[in-house]
Amino acid sequence: MKKLKPVLNTLTYLFPLYPTLLLLYPIFLGIFIDYDLFDSRSLAINLVWIPLFTLPAILTQNKYILRVSTLLFFLIGLIETCHWLILGGPITITSLLVISNTYYDEIVEFASLKASSEILLILPFFTIFILSFKNPPPFIRTKTKNYTLLIIGLISVIFISENAINGRLIRKGSPHLIKVAYSFIEKISLFKEAMKDAKPKELEATSIIPNEKQTFVLILGESNSRRHMSLYGAKSKTTPKLDNRTDLILYNNVVSPYSSTINSVLTILTQTNLEKKIDILNNIDILDIFHSSGFKNFWISNQSPIGVWDNQITQFAKKSDKCEFVNMTSNSSYEATYTASYDEKIIAPFSEALKDSAKKKLIILHLIGNHSSYSKRYPTDFNIFEGDGSKKSNTIAEYKNSLVYTDFIVDSMINVLMKTQRLNINTATSLLYISDHGENVYDHGEKAGHDYSKVVPRANVEIPFFLWVSSYFQSLDSSKTQQAILNKNKPFVTDDLFHALIDLNFIRTKFLEKDRSVFNAKFNDKRKRILCDGKDYDEKVD
Repeated sequence: MKKLKPVLNTLTYLFPLYPTLLLLYPIFLGIFIDYDLFDSRSLAINLVWIPLFTLPAILTQNKYILRVSTLLFFLIGLIETCHWLILGGPITITSLLVISNTYYDEIVEFASLKASSEILLILPFFTIFILSFKNPPPFIRTKTKNYTLLIIGLISVIFISENAINGRLIRKGSPHLIKVAYSFIEKISLFKEAMKDAKPKELEATSIIPNEKQTFVLILGESNSRRHMSLYGAKSKTTPKLDNRTDLILYNNVVSPYSSTINSVLTILTQTNLEKKIDILNNIDILDIFHSSGFKNFWISNQSPIGVWDNQITQFAKKSDKCEFVNMTSNSSYEATYTASYDEKIIAPFSEALKDSAKKKLIILHLIGNHSSYSKRYPTDFNIFEGDGSKKSNTIAEYKNSLVYTDFIVDSMINVLMKTQRLNINTATSLLYISDHGENVYDHGEKAGHDYSKVVPRANVEIPFFLWVSSYFQSLDSSKTQQAILNKNKPFVTDDLFHALIDLNFIRTKFLEKDRSVFNAKFNDKRKRILCDGKDYDEKVD
């Protein structure tokens, strides 16, 4: 024990208690606020960097160097602590984006709503800051202490150098705030591109029922394969709540045109289709159509708004009257695949949108759904299925758990909508759930995911598609609901969803092609389903 004492004494100098707590306080606070967002790596990285600031103070015996370092730790810790307390997550590019595009009075209002008892957790942080300026006793050199300094210093230098040499210093070897600041500067062009002002086009489109109140909800799922849903006959009970519903019109022969989010979303919501590609400047989309026919458009998303995968979708979403992104846990669309942001975050803003006084409303809810990493898509309460320890078995179990959680989310949204409907019985209300594309979870080959460039497995495009309509909706035109039921087994590709949504929502426009609407009596179910890989889906064999 006596031999260890000099080593422990040295550690207390390299990692002085209060300055170290200043830097680590936001991490411990994050564990308390939302454990699922805790990143153990950030704890280790901060500990590696601390000696680079304290070692010069020890070697020079200069207390002012330590105080400058302490002040730096305080500023970093204060920014991250406030972010955790106000926004409930670590600071990211996405949260900076949201804050920078929010009016001052909205920020104040939001902060006041968050001003719960948790805000008092800022007080210990300031107490630690005051205590951190207490002068440490002079460092007395010994051979053991010098060796300890050398070893720990080398560990820090080697860790940082190795990450720098391999080109991952910022991404994997820097403290969180430094990484975010660097990424912000690096991606500023993406910010500017995504946040360009966008307005819907004014078109010839009118409501067939102009005097009626309407609410249409479109839930855009992510990477949801109907092959793994018990709602569609899968053996595992992955959709227990939806299985018990008797008010859904279930379509069992629907596929997506692409197996990637950006291509699918920008196709299914616009006039373009697999046979007729239309450039973005000349393209007409459902936000244009619904806006022109008197709807107020809402877009609420749990996907990251920034990144090479999501920028174009963000630009599209910003055409809506109210656009809200609730996922602030990542710095890019790529990083979002490795962080947790549960879809239940959408329920509160969805409820607020339903309360809006607009006579006609289109509400699009974009889920993160079942995107890999699957284990990041559900809270621990939904850890129903377990693997046998192998990668394949564990991955399948995690994907099934993500489906159970999606089942809970979608069922909850339908119930929220039904509750609102009961308070507004004279509103034509409907809801459609689709997934942007499917997911191959060891259905084809020894692989999980949807990142295919040549031959797309059938599982990658086989998606759930179901409709819910209120009794008042049915009373306005019972034939529309009856036709929707008659067509539920017919083959459909969601690149024609543009026409189906116009048709479903009683909109008259020259852009509607009735033979492309799965809800119409004139629907053409003889169309060959030649998908993005040039193959006929109906002739493929997995």
